[in-house]
Amino acid sequence: MKQLIFFLFFFISYFQHAQIWVKPNATWHYDFNTLGYGGFMKIQHIADTVIESKNAMVFETTVTAFTTNMNYVVIFGFSDTLQRNYTYVSGDTVFYWRNNKFEVLYNFSEVAGGGWMLGTESEEINMCDDTSTVDVLSAGMVNILGTNYKSLTLQSTESSPYKFEGKFNERFGAYSGNSPWSYLFPNFAFCDPGIAVEYYTFWFKCFQDDELFYNPSGEDCEYYLNHLGLAGLENNSVNITPNPVSSNENITINAQGNYTIVDIQGKAIQKGIIENNSVQLINVESGIYFFILENENAVYKTKFLVR
Repeated sequence: MKQLIFFLFFFISYFQHAQIWVKPNATWHYDFNTLGYGGFMKIQHIADTVIESKNAMVFETTVTAFTTNMNYVVIFGFSDTLQRNYTYVSGDTVFYWRNNKFEVLYNFSEVAGGGWMLGTESEEINMCDDTSTVDVLSAGMVNILGTNYKSLTLQSTESSPYKFEGKFNERFGAYSGNSPWSYLFPNFAFCDPGIAVEYYTFWFKCFQDDELFYNPSGEDCEYYLNHLGLAGLENNSVNITPNPVSSNENITINAQGNYTIVDIQGKAIQKGIIENNSVQLINVESGIYFFILENENAVYKTKFLVR
């Protein structure tokens, strides 16, 4: 009888606690806002690949931004595709591709007081250390649509150049938080107390894949696109390669005209004229920037530039 009870307990626990990480066609929406505009980040599973003999999933991120005019009417700002990310799973650990190697993204076997290293940089950036680490403040379970998943409350060390913050579950990552680091992947940070930075502030909106649809707010995940007639607007046609880019590296642009590189605080870092479809970055520190192009018709187009 005891063996039967144990078997039933094991059977129920096994099927109530599902295998970690996402299934095919995974899609996340994170809303964000920053100075002057807001919008959402859409991360999609677009393919599978093999990296260093690991079966990895390929994710592409699109940012869609909106602002308001003088009459406070919501208008389309811009849409852009960012760099791709790659993950694979081993046991209770999710790994992600960073700086040409796999690093630990989430370790759901960790307990309160533990932690792990998110990655290392080739040099100290933004007055931070060259190593990003995250601490586990608490560990538990979260019930999502009737299934229990491991959940960790995370916070990165102050000196980390890339950080996590908030609650993360083993099924699809960040699901609770309201900060620049409550996001699926670690985000960059500045450690210089003398610099006031206007970060993106993220919060989870919804997630779905082939086996799950989770939308705790009940709102349309792409409200502005679907309800304000903005879905037909074309994305910017300007392409920048490579992106992300290394320091003092030439970037190639399929356009001509005047350009300005602006940081997320609105400060112009570099400006000039695109010659031969090429621009060399000069003393552009690590971070996220806007590459603003003005063509001969005084039409402005904006692209994200990641260094």
